[in-house]
Amino acid sequence: FAGRAAVIDRGTEVSYRQLDTTAEALATSLLGLGREGQTPVTMLMGNSWRFLATYFACAKAGLVAMPLNMLLAPSDIEWIINDSGSRTIVADAVFVPLLEHILPALEAVDTVVVVDDSVPESISGRTLTSWADLTADPDPQRVEVIVEDRDTVQCLYTSGTTARPKGVLVSHLSVLIAGMTNALMMEYRW
Repeated sequence: FAGRAAVIDRGTEVSYRQLDTTAEALATSLLGLGREGQTPVTMLMGNSWRFLATYFACAKAGLVAMPLNMLLAPSDIEWIINDSGSRTIVADAVFVPLLEHILPALEAVDTVVVVDDSVPESISGRTLTSWADLTADPDPQRVEVIVEDRDTVQCLYTSGTTARPKGVLVSHLSVLIAGMTNALMMEYRW
């Protein structure tokens, strides 16, 4: 159903084909930046189709999607990024002021991708990359990375109510089973 709407985001209809093509292009770009399997990609993104494309790009590339709670204090976000060892941040433009505040303390981060058409050239001495540039020219070759079913697909940090937050790793298999279970519970049919 490549031509069908996968997501309708604020009036913009994104087909399954477009979502897949964008995720493929971003996966290729992230791998081209030297990211290797099972490394985290921090996601400071709101609810949008670009969030989904970034998540699926990580899954296709064998990387670990690490969405962060945007309501956390900057010090907690900084701590989580440092704790995870993430070298890559993908952020909506609305988070540029937050990045200006925390980037000086994020020594491991060497790639910041901003989802917006008007990306500043740099923040705190770090060159920024436009999400649109990384997804503009999809490679005709599909991403071919071996991903084992028990490989980690996402890392979600706990709320840290009694101590520092802890990263909870979730496998590809777990996400697949959860999706299938939801489809069965909702009695979804093709």
